[in-house]
Amino acid sequence: MIHLFDNKFLQLDKYVQAFDYRVIISEEYATDDLKDTSVNPKVLKSGKNYSDALGEDKDINYLIRLLFNFNAKVVILADIKTYAEILTIWLKSTTNMDKERFDMYVDCFSHKESKLHNDVAFYRIADIMKSEWTNAPEFDFSDLDYMPSIEFMFASAFYDSNFSKKIKFQAQLTRFIKRQYEYHILEARSYIDTYILDADMQKILGGSDKTLYNYLELPRMSIYRQPYFKEDITTFPGHGYLPGSNSKLDLSLASDEEIKELCRLTDDVALSYIGLSNPSGSYNFSSEDLPFLVNRDLRWPVWVSEETKELVLKDFFKQPLTTCTTHDTWKYMSAVQRGTLSDEEYTSILDEILSETVGMSYVNMEENIILTLVTYFKSLKQTNSVNKLRKFTLK
Repeated sequence: MIHLFDNKFLQLDKYVQAFDYRVIISEEYATDDLKDTSVNPKVLKSGKNYSDALGEDKDINYLIRLLFNFNAKVVILADIKTYAEILTIWLKSTTNMDKERFDMYVDCFSHKESKLHNDVAFYRIADIMKSEWTNAPEFDFSDLDYMPSIEFMFASAFYDSNFSKKIKFQAQLTRFIKRQYEYHILEARSYIDTYILDADMQKILGGSDKTLYNYLELPRMSIYRQPYFKEDITTFPGHGYLPGSNSKLDLSLASDEEIKELCRLTDDVALSYIGLSNPSGSYNFSSEDLPFLVNRDLRWPVWVSEETKELVLKDFFKQPLTTCTTHDTWKYMSAVQRGTLSDEEYTSILDEILSETVGMSYVNMEENIILTLVTYFKSLKQTNSVNKLRKFTLK
């Protein structure tokens, strides 16, 4: 699924999503029964082509403006040809890409989507997009105050940090940071729920001898409480510990002290999980001085020696472990509480990202983000390839 603007997305028709409002433009999937809104209230428009779905002589320009004025998440489900047309025209109309840069975008897009879905249809879409670029129409959407996709906001910010959509980008980055912080805290909670019958875990939580029926009574478990934490929610299978709109956790509802305690417990649980500290406190440094270093997938392999761990961590902190200072894993938490980054925090986070060798802090591998492309933009900035980078900026 590709993000177009605001909370509007583009998806291939066969990946039908019944939970969201949707527009269906598809030869195969736009069946006549979908036009009955009493049966399908979340199908806004449906048809085998633009005219059938939107009305006679209506085009992509009309579709974009229609969706801009609809204040909810909408997914456009399109067949291969329509998908390619919509994405090509939207990008030609809203970015400064030329044919060469557009082909680079398409390669990153098809690489990501084909690997994600294991579906060669996205290579077919890529071929159509490349062939249609030159003759594709271009529309003026400058009158619409929309939130662009994160990829091109990064390109624009790397080129000129004070670009026209800066305020929207600051707010979007804050949402990414909030999501990552909530992910860390929820992951630590998943460890607690999984290993709660381990006596050492109960020591971390300030008690002992609790069962599956009463472990919430352990002293430090009281930090997981309403209104910012919900023990019981109904969500998609496998999403119980994930951040998002229907999540157990919403940090914006927590106080300063509650957030501090949540972060402190998260660090303690994470450090214990990877073997850097233990409930008896035999190490000569405090877990409060250390960051949330790893997630489940990065747990130390069993063959990694203690000496290697020591070397890795010394390199991470750039100083001896016994005197390490706080690595500000949660340094933008105040921005999360405010809802947006300050100008100083915004500059700081861009500098952090550009100082990294591999990866993108605060940007997760979400389905609708072409992270391969964003890291390419980062490399263009790092190598001072500003002329190439400028071609990927927003109009």
